Amino acid sequence: SLGMDILVKKVSTDIDNITTITATYNKKKYTCKVTVVDSNKEEVEEDVVLYEDDNVKIYFKGIGEKGVEFWIENLTDINITIQADSVSINGISTNDIMMSDDVAPKSKGKVVARCSDFSDVKNVRTVGGQLRIIDFASWETYDATFVNIKVN
Repeated sequence: SLGMDILVKKVSTDIDNITTITATYNKKKYTCKVTVVDSNKEEVEEDVVLYEDDNVKIYFKGIGEKGVEFWIENLTDINITIQADSVSINGISTNDIMMSDDVAPKSKGKVVARCSDFSDVKNVRTVGGQLRIIDFASWETYDATFVNIKVN
């Protein structure tokens, strides 16, 4: 405490996790913007493309509470389902994964390879794995494989 009487008038958080605090001190209005970060989640600074073809782009987003997080950009006109066969972080692989996430046509969605094997990893240097891309309407499937892609 600085020994000042500050009257907070309003606190709001927007969709990008930017919190705006409006306060009054000595009859003057002050505004402060703060970015809220989940300290239990490691994020990479920029989107790293792990795999790309005519149908999808796969980006690594980080390790969260539930597992390894990816952004999938669905470039097709159909709904796709993403399943994981294996994922590796810093050259260590796991196949003890639960994953079956849908991504709508022409959209970008977060998918999570649910596992606890990487919950204690603090510095992700490389990411590898094999994700299965499935079109359940036609039953067409193929594997998106990426090997030790540098992310940090």
